[in-house]
Amino acid sequence: MSWHRMRLLFPVLLAMALLMAAPLALAQSPESDLPDQVDQTALPGFNDYVIPELPQGVLEDFQDDEGAFTWKPGVVLLYDWNAIDQDAVTEAAVGAQGHEDEWRAIRFTNRGRIGHSGKLTYLLSFEYKGFNKNPGDPDWSWTDIQLKYNFGAAGSLMVGKVKEASVYEMVGDSANLPHQERVLSPFFQSRSVGVNWLRTWGGERGTLELGAYNDAWSQPGDVDLGERGNHLAARITGLAWWHDDGARFLHLGANVRHVEDNDGILNFRGRPASNVLPNYVNTGDFAADSADFLGLEALWNHGPVSVLGEWVVNQVDAPLHGDPRFHGWYVTGSWVLTGETRPYDRKVGYARRVLPEGHWGAVELIGRVGGADLSDAGIDGGAFRIATLGANWWASRRLKMGVQWTRTDLDAPGGGSGSTDAIQTRLQWVY
Repeated sequence: MSWHRMRLLFPVLLAMALLMAAPLALAQSPESDLPDQVDQTALPGFNDYVIPELPQGVLEDFQDDEGAFTWKPGVVLLYDWNAIDQDAVTEAAVGAQGHEDEWRAIRFTNRGRIGHSGKLTYLLSFEYKGFNKNPGDPDWSWTDIQLKYNFGAAGSLMVGKVKEASVYEMVGDSANLPHQERVLSPFFQSRSVGVNWLRTWGGERGTLELGAYNDAWSQPGDVDLGERGNHLAARITGLAWWHDDGARFLHLGANVRHVEDNDGILNFRGRPASNVLPNYVNTGDFAADSADFLGLEALWNHGPVSVLGEWVVNQVDAPLHGDPRFHGWYVTGSWVLTGETRPYDRKVGYARRVLPEGHWGAVELIGRVGGADLSDAGIDGGAFRIATLGANWWASRRLKMGVQWTRTDLDAPGGGSGSTDAIQTRLQWVY
């Protein structure tokens, strides 16, 4: 499709998506959960924003919170449009990309309790595209299939297809992040089949999460546990300080992850914070026994200003290739010009989305730098560095529109350096 037709198509699709959002959002997604300190009565009413929403009472008619089995349906809609300009070196290394629009994610969820005690709950989500797809994967698939039992002070146990307990970018809901796409995709796996245990400590001053996973049963063909390899993960977080009911805080965290080989092979790859671009870094399959990850994370928040940063290192046990070490990092700065703060959820150890307090919503400026390097010892998987500037308009409690420019500098596998400029826009509705 030509550039001129794309310029006309995007506003039309954007308007259509806005119209579609109202009837579809008859539900509540886990991304909509709000921390305890948020006083929803102090926020504008759902019809008081410049783009009105359906009243909460109407939406509640589509859920059942009585009886031994309850349900609360939800939906997440993300629509993207991307304009991409590559130089000749990058195009030769990874292929040509141009202007492209897509439904980044359409996720339908349902959750509730089983039994009257409220201790046993479930979560199901079925999704188009999503945040962990690779070329060739089915467009529609189950994202979450999990049961959770709350043991009270001892924490909660989750079983099924769950998020792995590593990397803030992944543990936190993408719809709540300042930036649109994750940088550290070579260093995490979105969901895996396994068990997670999560509890808070120190009067909800921090969290501790442990997990064990193996996807063998969900793979096509006859795959046993040893062929697929086990994953183990742990994440601990703590609040170094907490003031003004969460308007000022410092979150610190660390995570570790152990990944065993898949029938003697490992492979690490990642896109440069874009879903429509291919993998800019890719080790390819290579003989290895295991890999051990260490990640550090920090989130400093002072009212409307915040800085989020992560660093991850991956030490691979691959004697035939010199035991390579890979690493990735990013730092994201955010300034909400209208004065709102991104609320921090002490029960899970990450921040939620901006909640606008005025009729015209909230405006947020963001900047980010980061990169990933998958070249070391005998492995040449390439490296990239990115720089991003952007803005988000949180038009209401559920609707966000964002635009950002990203420059990606690539050191391609096999040699050669090039760059890619991308304009990325996003329309997001979460309920």
